[in-house]
Amino acid sequence: MKTIAKILIAAFAFSLTYYANAQKPQSVKGECVKHVEFTKKDLKKNYYLATYHFYNDEFGEALPIFQKLLDNDPANSNLSYYIGVCYYHTNNYNASKEYLTIASENTSENYKDSVFEKNAPQDVFNYLEFIENIEVKN
Repeated sequence: MKTIAKILIAAFAFSLTYYANAQKPQSVKGECVKHVEFTKKDLKKNYYLATYHFYNDEFGEALPIFQKLLDNDPANSNLSYYIGVCYYHTNNYNASKEYLTIASENTSENYKDSVFEKNAPQDVFNYLEFIENIEVKN
């Protein structure tokens, strides 16, 4: 009987600890960008952080990270593409068009979504067409 009581107490304590820790990522999510180092040394880490937010439809979180990365590598069309798509999904079509137009100057048919990719994917032209259609409707 004492063993069962100890197991129940331990399980209860574990569940409280687990629940408390499970809530932490939501509370610090917005703080993440503030603590990211934007140096060339940390390019890979920051790129993965930005693409994590991007592929989880957290475009507002991804955007400032991609912008800081682009500051370190202004000729990177892949980063311009990501910024343009982030602006597109936040309904800022003018900024989106600006970045996507820059990205469209250097595209690759053999695009690989990688921290080392400097060219934009061919998909950039689809987004520019979507924006064109939005502008025509307005």
